[in-house]
Amino acid sequence: MTTNTTTSPAPNPNPTAEFQERVASSRKRFDAIVAWHLSLYLDKSIELPYTPDVTYINMTVGEYKYDTDPDSGLIDYSTGKYVVDEDATVQNLSKVVKFARSHTPTKPPYEIEKDYGDSNFTIKVKLPIPEPDPNYPDNPTYPGNYVTLNYYANREVACTKKVVGTKLIPAQHIPEKVEEVVEWECQKLSFLGLASDTEV
Repeated sequence: MTTNTTTSPAPNPNPTAEFQERVASSRKRFDAIVAWHLSLYLDKSIELPYTPDVTYINMTVGEYKYDTDPDSGLIDYSTGKYVVDEDATVQNLSKVVKFARSHTPTKPPYEIEKDYGDSNFTIKVKLPIPEPDPNYPDNPTYPGNYVTLNYYANREVACTKKVVGTKLIPAQHIPEKVEEVVEWECQKLSFLGLASDTEV
């Protein structure tokens, strides 16, 4: 008869030390993100986020537009529609890209990816998390530990809506209706060519 036994892992001899290591790692991540946001604000005047270590930042610029009731002359808030300022939004995104691609002898350019998603267009910046070099403790190096910052906006800033047909939505809780069938034609935007040096 064979008896299967399992061995429980040995208890951690120093859980406090491991916890402190995780704290230190989280602090480095926090500090790197905060430093990025501050530098971007000071260099390119991109608004500081409310949450210091946020990694998803909505860059869409726009405002709600409302119709006026013809009888009362009052604003009809039920007609509100958010209108995107595409030029201002692209200018903001271009500032992020220019800042990420700028570099000095001690700061290499950051990796950037453009993501044309289902509803948003996103600029992803790969932000290195500095770790101390044991030989040069005062000079941070980038050993491969990263956090991704996502600057997103409405997809219409990078894509054109094209109506290719219609479809009938059967009645359920509301009467049946006809909706447009649309496709999105997305161009690969070159943000570096969209903002002049005087603007960024």
